[in-house]
Amino acid sequence: MEKIFINIGTLIHFDENSTNPIVENGYLIVKNGVIDSYGKMEELELISENYEIIDVDNKLITPGFIDCHTHLIFAGNRADEFQRRALGESYESILQNGGGIHHTVSATRAATFGELLKLAQIRMKKSLRYGVTTCEIKSGYGLDEESELKILEVAKILKKHLKQRVERTYLGAHVVPKEFKENRNKYIDLICNKMIPFIKENDLAESVDVFIEPTAFSIDEAETIIKTAQNYQLKTKLHTEQLTHTGGTQLGVKYNSLSVDHLEEITRDDIELLSKSNTVAVLLPIATLFANKNNFIDAREMLTSGVRVAISTDFNPGSAHSQNIPLLLSLAVLKNRLTPLEALKGITLNAAYALGLNKELGSLEKGKKADILIHNISDYKMIPYSMGDSTIEQVFIDGEKICLK
Repeated sequence: MEKIFINIGTLIHFDENSTNPIVENGYLIVKNGVIDSYGKMEELELISENYEIIDVDNKLITPGFIDCHTHLIFAGNRADEFQRRALGESYESILQNGGGIHHTVSATRAATFGELLKLAQIRMKKSLRYGVTTCEIKSGYGLDEESELKILEVAKILKKHLKQRVERTYLGAHVVPKEFKENRNKYIDLICNKMIPFIKENDLAESVDVFIEPTAFSIDEAETIIKTAQNYQLKTKLHTEQLTHTGGTQLGVKYNSLSVDHLEEITRDDIELLSKSNTVAVLLPIATLFANKNNFIDAREMLTSGVRVAISTDFNPGSAHSQNIPLLLSLAVLKNRLTPLEALKGITLNAAYALGLNKELGSLEKGKKADILIHNISDYKMIPYSMGDSTIEQVFIDGEKICLK
């Protein structure tokens, strides 16, 4: 049965064919799992009996949320390191002394496939309750052939069996694992000549990511990996300008990568380059907060320059251990200086662009997938204002209501 949502107090649609992203007192029609039309209630014609009528009762509807940067599959925790950082030890120091990513790698390598799958299912269910209908999941906590493939196989199971959409990213280039510390080139050869071809052949990822930092990979190393990925028709993205300015933004633009992510150390020249490109800037303010730093990106210059800005949780065990979308939106408004509407666009339409899925997801325009959230409020500004409290009442994916319990 087709659906019609009526008496929508506020409809945030982000239809790029419209000059106004908001409809007050609206309706929304879904046919065959996709958006058919929307408009004001007074414009609605006689409703056919073939429709299932959903009375929204003056509440808010938005597109489903898209968490476009997560590291959701891992084992163990780093609560001890969280305490050490609270006492003043730096993330870089912990990493150099064998902690950080290396600690999670050890725990993830030791975990069974079943253990990782169970943890991932729990986390995906939690994200659904926050309104996440599409989630990007990176590997990167295995860093050897067997463990990276184990993570990607877990992600493949999630993609196949969950109602939520899953986009998979190979992040073998997270850091150089300890066993390759004295032979970096051998590890890069493993990534480029074995892992990427196998991943493509076995449909284990849609994208490849590289972490560019002095403690991770250089620009030249990243370029080698990006070129290999694109030769295999895999999309690319970059972790860059997080702890230091590396020039990764320029590299991302040069290769038309989907996104450059973090960007705490971005420059005006970088912003100018992004403004002339299709590459999305993905801001991850929970990571800045979790690191106990105050170098939040002022996104106003990006926005006024025409850069497409997305936001995401960066959910991971070490530097952003939170899946809380309302908290993310609050930080984007308070610290990155997005308006509430810009923040919502950042986690819907712009996040879809950051995954290369903007033609089918991210807005409630005709022909796109009917991924819809009903909120228990009428004013969209209440979402970031509520600072961490979820407003999600109902979630629809492909037009079908999803159980949140």
